[in-house]
Amino acid sequence: MITVRQIDLRNSEYEDEIIDLLSIAFREDRLQRGFLFLNISSPEADLPSLFLAAFEGDKIVGCNAFIANDFEINQRSLTCFQSCWSATHPEHQGKGVFLLIQENAKQILKKQGAALIYGLPNDLSHPIFTKKLDFFSIKCMLTRIPNIPLIRDLWFKNLASLQSSSAKVLKPNEYQVSSLKKNVNSEIIEIAHNESYLWGKMESRNKFGIRLTIFNIGGMQIKSKQDLSAMLTKIYSFGCHFIEIYSCKSNLNNNFFRFWQVSSTHRFIFFYLNLPEDAIINFNLMRGVSDTF
Repeated sequence: MITVRQIDLRNSEYEDEIIDLLSIAFREDRLQRGFLFLNISSPEADLPSLFLAAFEGDKIVGCNAFIANDFEINQRSLTCFQSCWSATHPEHQGKGVFLLIQENAKQILKKQGAALIYGLPNDLSHPIFTKKLDFFSIKCMLTRIPNIPLIRDLWFKNLASLQSSSAKVLKPNEYQVSSLKKNVNSEIIEIAHNESYLWGKMESRNKFGIRLTIFNIGGMQIKSKQDLSAMLTKIYSFGCHFIEIYSCKSNLNNNFFRFWQVSSTHRFIFFYLNLPEDAIINFNLMRGVSDTF
């Protein structure tokens, strides 16, 4: 019989079992001790992150993390949880372990007062979330802005502000999200101007034998086009070749930009816990909330 219970990753025995499980399930090198705890711990959030493990007897056969992050809607703070770091032992795949963990998480987090569960699943787990666990999906959009002075302004709309837009907007606490990312990546870059803020990281990629430097924006909260322009000018000064943005299709901040295309590798999923189904119209999420960013 398989049971699900919460575990503390600071327990070295549990941590070692989880590291072994992740290595076996994904055929990757073992994670270093302490990495998972830093990756999922969000002490600034109003509710603690959750890590669930599925046991068969005393053996861990599955796991899933739920990272807590605070959001704002209609000037009210609430906590949402990202489903991530999911794995099932190969010998137990197809036995409903993942479904059992998710259903337990829904019950636990709903009792704790969480607003919703969200995630950016891969191609394998996305249909499970949407067809078997009743999550709904929103497309992820992508735009890449070249750092070419004569043409880069074509990517921006002449939009002064978004302050008068819909009240049903779910906004992540971007300072909190970036703080969590800095736990495992000291090279996260933060840029602020007036009341606006964005953060992200530099990445290097080889394309057709050419080494490109890309600034990947993890998240942003923008008050005006003037603030945005000033912050992007700062990014350009770093010498990157492109600015890359992956964003939830319903993100209001997308309206500042042009030339969006649907991402073939990312999509967002959501499950309401303590919110009515019509509570949110716009999800101002970007790829930076993902545990893999």
